Amino acid sequence: DYLIGQDPSRINDLWQVMYRAGFYRGGPILMSAIAGIDQALWDIKGKVLNAPVWQLMGGLVRDKIKAYSWVGGDRPADVIDGIKTLREIGFDTFKLNGCEELGLIDNSRAVDAAVNTVAQIR
Repeated sequence: DYLIGQDPSRINDLWQVMYRAGFYRGGPILMSAIAGIDQALWDIKGKVLNAPVWQLMGGLVRDKIKAYSWVGGDRPADVIDGIKTLREIGFDTFKLNGCEELGLIDNSRAVDAAVNTVAQIR
């Protein structure tokens, strides 16, 4: 009932109506639903105006972006081998586990091992 028959070009107004409609403010389910509807409203507006959404939202911000790659594996040797492979195809930025244990690093030996892994990668 909040959206039926409303003007889909009033995106900000409809967003506020959806967000403020209930007594409780948005949790993850409500906010995910609002986000999906918000994207659909922008898509509708773009189709009506024959313009891509990125132009409606202010235009080009940058010409390129830096991409990184996740490096799987928890053992330092696996991570290092994975990075070598990824460097060969052009990546130079990575996200990885710096240590074998996926818990707290609670002693200096574990910290030293993580530092050593990163040093080998560099």
